[in-house]
Amino acid sequence: MAGDSTASAAADAAPVTAHLEAKVRDRVRQAGLVYWLDREGLYTGVVDNLCRRHRDGTFPVPVVALRGSYLQTMLELDRLFDTVDSAPLLLHLPGHNEETVRSTPLLELVRAGKRFRVSLDSLVSGAATGRVRPDAIQAFLETKPEHLADADAWLASELSEPVGGIATRLELLTPEGVLDQLLGSGQVARLVEDAAGRDALW
Repeated sequence: MAGDSTASAAADAAPVTAHLEAKVRDRVRQAGLVYWLDREGLYTGVVDNLCRRHRDGTFPVPVVALRGSYLQTMLELDRLFDTVDSAPLLLHLPGHNEETVRSTPLLELVRAGKRFRVSLDSLVSGAATGRVRPDAIQAFLETKPEHLADADAWLASELSEPVGGIATRLELLTPEGVLDQLLGSGQVARLVEDAAGRDALW
């Protein structure tokens, strides 16, 4: 399907971002109302993309993002939900931490929700574990990456390199991980399309 292939291509190009989006979906599924304090605004671009995708019907979680105007944000919340505290929702609050959000008109909503919190290091580790050698992950983290785009570029590059071939890839995965890759048309599925790859898999 065209939608599936587009999503797969996006995940290949930005694998850390894809991992982040999966974590967001899981958190909202578990908690319902979720707020995301993003003091440095590092994830503004990602959230803006999620807003667009929700409007297009390609991202299942409703997203409301503070973009300067509290009034506009509250009107958007009212437009989406009659009782927002009982609805699944991601609320992105760039420029705020636990202290500064207390002086905003969104405090009541924040108190009713659950926080989404994730560091870039944990995103990189979660997205790369089982797909990249542990020493390579550690070496990248020691560069102290500050931007999601850098992490995406690094991991996409690592995953595009056939280091050690299919046998090395398989050694990084648990049996469950191999099955997930095969069923999900992941990189392992592509590497076992020829006879040599199938032999390594067996």
